[in-house]
Amino acid sequence: MKRMTKTDWQGLYGPVPDQFADSMDAFFSGLPEEEEKMAVRKKVSVAAAAVAILILITAGAAAALVDWNVVIGLYGRDRPEMESMVSPVNRSAEAMGTTLSISGVLTDGKALVFDWTLETEEEALPLFVSATELIVNGHTHLASPGDGLQWLWLSSGETIRQGTEIVEMEQMLQPGEKIRVELSVKVSRPKEPVTFFDSFQDREKAAQLRKEGTWAVAPIGEWISHRFNEENKKLYRVPFWQHYKRDGFTDADFEHGQMQLLFDLTVPETEKMPVYPACEVIELRGCTAYLKEAYRTKLGVYTRVEVVSHEMADEEGTVLQLVKKYQTSLELKAGNATFPVQNSSVRGEVWIGEDGRVHQVLEVNMIGYQDALLLEGGKVVILVERLTEYPLESPASPAYYYTTDGRFPIYFTAQ
Repeated sequence: MKRMTKTDWQGLYGPVPDQFADSMDAFFSGLPEEEEKMAVRKKVSVAAAAVAILILITAGAAAALVDWNVVIGLYGRDRPEMESMVSPVNRSAEAMGTTLSISGVLTDGKALVFDWTLETEEEALPLFVSATELIVNGHTHLASPGDGLQWLWLSSGETIRQGTEIVEMEQMLQPGEKIRVELSVKVSRPKEPVTFFDSFQDREKAAQLRKEGTWAVAPIGEWISHRFNEENKKLYRVPFWQHYKRDGFTDADFEHGQMQLLFDLTVPETEKMPVYPACEVIELRGCTAYLKEAYRTKLGVYTRVEVVSHEMADEEGTVLQLVKKYQTSLELKAGNATFPVQNSSVRGEVWIGEDGRVHQVLEVNMIGYQDALLLEGGKVVILVERLTEYPLESPASPAYYYTTDGRFPIYFTAQ
């Protein structure tokens, strides 16, 4: 009987490591020919042996399977203590001569971090790439324009672009719970040659060329990236693009393709490290803020503050609007330096409690490279801020200007 080769094993079980095929070959080499025939006929027994050996091989080679791109994208270097949090994915999809690959995922149950790489055939450029859908456990998440896979032009000569995508999930999941990720990315290839500018200072040139009938694109500005690049720089400038329709193109001017990646992972055991708040209650203008929760994992810092009105809720909603003006943000202090933390402030639902007062929970978290600074003895301060009240004649767009009303310093070593 013909002995089964690695190709035969792949036919039964899909791609297998060389170690697996070698181990199975050695297994059958020790059997008499008749016993080998019986073993091969009993596919269930073969499958059981295959799975057992594959599990042993996988366990022994786990460190080799870890792709550190996702960790390096956050911290600029390997973090061996995070190895247990890296789940290999190794999935890819292709469209319009472009391949999107994801090698690994980090998660602590709240943050989900994955790396992505775009590899494009030279003759296919330039291309417009944009994530059209990112669904995590049924909830839609999309990065802001200029960050990650949202609204991205690939210029001629740029064959690989890699980044780190961070998703803050709606709820904290517990170890053992499942996460399903569905990522859809649209690739658009112009039907005519495009003159490509990589600086926002060339916007006028690009616009003039379009008026003259030549297709041209240029970024609308520069985005300060808070991720590590290939040179391990924490802060660097990257072009900030807009959707091609805003440059006067239409969908009919492009050929379109779609890439989709689906993968599942399990939340690993996650250690919640204690923090030491310097204070737990702050009196604010018309409200009291309570530090409800603050903890740290190897991946991030997570905080929850509850704001409660001093006055009883009224029918006109005056007190309600006062509470809704508050938000939280974070700053990191390391030595004599202060770093603003890139984070998201999630406004909880505003409700009227049994005490008749207005309540709101604010979440603000720190995920990513700043965590490395905590290893050097830094501390985090939760800022409780209120929307600044401007007179009507003030300049437009005051909605993003806040004044700090209170601070919750939290420490990661006992003081």
